[in-house]
Amino acid sequence: MLSSNYKHLYAKYKSKYLKLKKQLGGSRVFYQPCEINRLTTGLFINNDVKISLRLLEILQVTNAQGQQIIEVPINSNGSARYCQDPAILLKLNGIGNENNYAISVSNNFLNTLDLSSFNQKIDVPATSSNDFGGNFITSPESTQTNPYGSIFCFSGIGEPLLTAFGTWCMQNLVQLQCDFRNQGERHIDECMCFMPYGPGLYKIWIYQIRNITLSTNVQSMMVPCTQQQKIQAVNSLDTLSASRADNVEPVNQIKSGNFNNIPPRIKNRIEPREYECLKQIYNPDPRIAFVSNLQGVWHHLETQRQGNLETIARNIFSKSYAETSDYFVSFPLDLQIDFSLDGSINYKITNVPIFNRVWYETATNVKVLFSVGDAIDPDVQRILTQELPHVKSMDNPAKPISYHFINTSQYNEDGRVGGNLHCLIKSVL
Repeated sequence: MLSSNYKHLYAKYKSKYLKLKKQLGGSRVFYQPCEINRLTTGLFINNDVKISLRLLEILQVTNAQGQQIIEVPINSNGSARYCQDPAILLKLNGIGNENNYAISVSNNFLNTLDLSSFNQKIDVPATSSNDFGGNFITSPESTQTNPYGSIFCFSGIGEPLLTAFGTWCMQNLVQLQCDFRNQGERHIDECMCFMPYGPGLYKIWIYQIRNITLSTNVQSMMVPCTQQQKIQAVNSLDTLSASRADNVEPVNQIKSGNFNNIPPRIKNRIEPREYECLKQIYNPDPRIAFVSNLQGVWHHLETQRQGNLETIARNIFSKSYAETSDYFVSFPLDLQIDFSLDGSINYKITNVPIFNRVWYETATNVKVLFSVGDAIDPDVQRILTQELPHVKSMDNPAKPISYHFINTSQYNEDGRVGGNLHCLIKSVL
C-alpha cells in the first residue's frame, strides 16, 4: 500500500500517465536499453567531475584529419553531481534511437539533469533513494526470455515508481535482495554489471562479500565494562542526582534505560567511558550481539547472494545457477559495519567496486572506464587479468577496446554512501 506521505503522488501523476497513454495508443511501450549492446549517443557529466577526473582527455579520439574530438555530445547543464541518479532513461518500442524518453525521479532542484531535448519526461518523484537511476540496470536482449532484456534492481522501490514501471515498461522488473544497506539505501550498480564477450555473449559480474569489519565506533561499544567501571559509573550518576534537585528526574530517566534528550548539565559531567558503561547497564544495545558474530553475518549475506544468483539465472537463462555458473564472475566486496543513532545497522562498501564502471561505445571504438582506489585491489586485478582478454563488443568483436582505471576515491568516500564512475556518468544510448 502507498504510505500516507505518497498517496498524493499517485493521484497527481495519474492524469499525466493517462494523457500520455492516450497519445501513444497503449501502455507498456517503453523499455530501458542495455548499456552493452547499444552505442553511446550522449553523456551526462557534471562539469566539476569532468574536470577533476580529466574525463575529456580520456574520451577524446583522433579523427581522420588528425584532430582530437569527442564523438558524442556531453551535457553538463544539470545540477546533479551523480548524474546516474535523477532519471531512468527509456526508449519507445518501434521508434528509432534518436528519440529519448525518461522517468524523472528527482525531487530536489540540486539533483537534476537537463532533459529539455528529450521527447517525453514522466515525473515520478522518488520516495527514497532506492528509486534513483543507479538502482536499475538492464540485461542484454534475449530471445530466450525477454526480447528487450530485464531490468534488475535491489528491492525497496516505492509504490509510485512501481506503478510507473507496471504502466509503461515492457520489461520484467526483477528485484534482488540486499541486507547490506546504508540507512536503507543500496544501488545495484555498486554490486553488479553486465559485460560483453562478443556478439550474443555476455557475463554477469557480481559481488561476493570478502571481508566484514567494524567501525571504530562499534569497536569501542563492544568493549565490555569491568565490574569496577560499572560501579564507578553508577556512583557518578548518584552523585549528580544528589547534587541538585532537578537532576533527580534525568538520572532516573537514564536508570530506566532512556538516554534520549539527557540535559547537557548531566551528560557533560559524565566521562565518555562511564556513559558507555551506563548504557551497558541500563540499555544494552541488541546490535552488539548481532555484530559479535561476524561469521554469522557473512553467512547470512552469502546465503542471500546465492538466492540472488539463482534469481538472475532463472530470469535470464531459464536455468539454475548451477547450470549457468560459467556466465557469472564474482569480484570481492568489503564491508564495514557502523551503528546509526536511529538504532539501525549500516554497511559501507570500503573497497571501490569494479562493477561501477562506464561502458562507452561508439561506431569506431570502445572505452571502458573502471573505478579504482589509489591502487587496483590485487584480487580484482587477478580476475581482470583473466577476464579482460575475452571481453569484446557485442556490436563488432574486432572493435578496439581501451581500458582506463580512474581513481575515484574522493567520490567513493563522499557522504555516507558515496559513488563512483557509473554513478557520476550517465550514458544516453
